[in-house]
Amino acid sequence: MTCIICPMGCEMTLTRTDSGFTVSGNTCGKGYKYAVDEAVSPKRMVTSLVRTADGGVVPVKTCKAISKDKIFDALKAIKSVTAPCGVNTGDVIICFEGINIVATDSRYSRGLDEKEQSAMPCS
Repeated sequence: MTCIICPMGCEMTLTRTDSGFTVSGNTCGKGYKYAVDEAVSPKRMVTSLVRTADGGVVPVKTCKAISKDKIFDALKAIKSVTAPCGVNTGDVIICFEGINIVATDSRYSRGLDEKEQSAMPCS
């Protein structure tokens, strides 16, 4: 497996032993932890889009990595919500199993900048 923790990209080999795991090829302790975590409970960041009240979309991501077996449940939860028209970067759109899913960009009504948006109420 290739470690993705730092730019080194160490090629590691993970071997299960009677007492746990051995990892070779890593150049630091972070690689060992990554390899074991990946074998025991792999996690991923999730990115997606959420529909806004005016029909546009806003990009979102999880604040922390979630278990790979929960990704499709998280995507269903994301699909089930509609964000308000005025969304700012970092706004929490939904909380999924204790992990915030936040906007990664600011969005206003389709095609309008912030000043124009403030002059027009969201329908």
